[in-house]
Amino acid sequence: MKLGITRRTALLWWGAISFAASTPQAPGTTTRRAEINLDGRTISIDYTALSLSGRRFGRTIAPFGKVWAFGPGTPPQLTVNAYTLTELFELLPGTYSLYVIPYPDTWLLLPNQGKKGDHYHQAKDVGRLRLPVKPLPSAGDQLRFALTCLAANIARLDISFAGASVSTTLKVMQVVLTNYRRLANRSGR
Repeated sequence: MKLGITRRTALLWWGAISFAASTPQAPGTTTRRAEINLDGRTISIDYTALSLSGRRFGRTIAPFGKVWAFGPGTPPQLTVNAYTLTELFELLPGTYSLYVIPYPDTWLLLPNQGKKGDHYHQAKDVGRLRLPVKPLPSAGDQLRFALTCLAANIARLDISFAGASVSTTLKVMQVVLTNYRRLANRSGR
């Protein structure tokens, strides 16, 4: 028995594959990347640009006082390729999941050592940054991460959503290898 693919079958398969490849991941979302290069040291954030789509921030989306992954799926992934200081703690080179606990006047930013796709575990938090909320003049309804260069080795991270914005600084450092090994041993990496 000879099995052959007719032209019609091939076109149907090609159309199905093309449709699947062009189908968006979820309504009101797109995948984005914020990235900055500071003298060869890179900071990047891969995230899903969630849209409010008529929902209320703090109520139906990102309930105040609860851990939120900046959307319904995988949390944003912060990647640093150099020893990095935040306002309160240090990040070793690697990838971190970003979570937040929003409140009306502050957000707690939670870089977490959990792997992509993991559920949130507080024990894996690297630290917690309390960031004051600043109202935006125009209430943008799409989640946005932005990295801006402030100096040769300092970037500002801005996160905006639902008419509010928070920001913090990230300082990448050159460390000697012995310091890196000491820090890596301390963090269990």
